[in-house]
Amino acid sequence: MSDLLSLYATDVEKENQGVWTDDLGGGLRLKVARLRNPNFKQLYAKLTKPYERQIRARTLDEATENRILNQCLSKTVLLDWENLNLAGQILEYSIENALKVLSDPRLQDFRDLVVDLASDAQFFRDESLGQAEKNLPSGSDGASNGAPTSGSLDA
Repeated sequence: MSDLLSLYATDVEKENQGVWTDDLGGGLRLKVARLRNPNFKQLYAKLTKPYERQIRARTLDEATENRILNQCLSKTVLLDWENLNLAGQILEYSIENALKVLSDPRLQDFRDLVVDLASDAQFFRDESLGQAEKNLPSGSDGASNGAPTSGSLDA
């Protein structure tokens, strides 16, 4: 039986500071912070404040929603990149360039990728907990209460 921490604990520093992806193709790598990181929440609250009534009434137009999301992603989630090739040119990372790329309607799938990565808890797992579980003696499930485990019962 696995401990809840080993299954679900994330590294808060990774969530806030970001994690580099593996090569996504053509040498492209992204540094992505967790979608719900405190900087994202703070900026999202600030940018949506003028639209609270429309948000509650569910009447906020899609263009405004996208503009707010793109600003939040570019400033607090997509933190860096390597080898981003746009129309044959390597585009250096900046918040402005991130906003440009995330706002391009032709690159909606790229924005969706950033959101998916930033939402994936596995990407931000606390590896030290998983390593500790791997170091348990063979056949041990980590239980310390002396109760028999399914592997210790004889048929």
